[in-house]
Amino acid sequence: MSQAILLAGIPAENASLFHRLPMAVGDPAAWIRVDDETTVIARDIEVARIRQRVDASKVASPQDFRPDKGLDPDRATATAQSVAEFLKRHSVDRVTVDRSLPYIFAWHIQQVGIAIDYDATLGVVDRRTKTARELECLQAAQATTGKSCVWRAKRLRTVRRTPRGG
Repeated sequence: MSQAILLAGIPAENASLFHRLPMAVGDPAAWIRVDDETTVIARDIEVARIRQRVDASKVASPQDFRPDKGLDPDRATATAQSVAEFLKRHSVDRVTVDRSLPYIFAWHIQQVGIAIDYDATLGVVDRRTKTARELECLQAAQATTGKSCVWRAKRLRTVRRTPRGG
């Protein structure tokens, strides 16, 4: 049996998951690490885009991990069912999750007999640690803000003041 780490939910609303899947995906998705392999499960129309932008061993859709009883037509339920099935197929007996895991995922995972461990720090430190690309973007944004401030200060120096202060 093995252990896994799971971050799941809607990346556009979940900062920890968004850090792993830096895309404004509005549908449920999951980032799963088993041993040294990382798998992302997301809606089928997002799979190609995620493959291009996310470093993962595998990117799959819920259909790829369909349980014997099939998938529910509801996207959130189907994604949770497929995550549970993925963990089951990979002989996971315990999964560590963060504070933002939606209960629908926890419920489906528990239904297949997998224990859930909570880690209050999971995802938090990762979000606060910046990648080289994130640092480049921050530096560019700060430079642009600095240029804007200098421009505004120069502009204010040249404005004529009227007796009414305008």
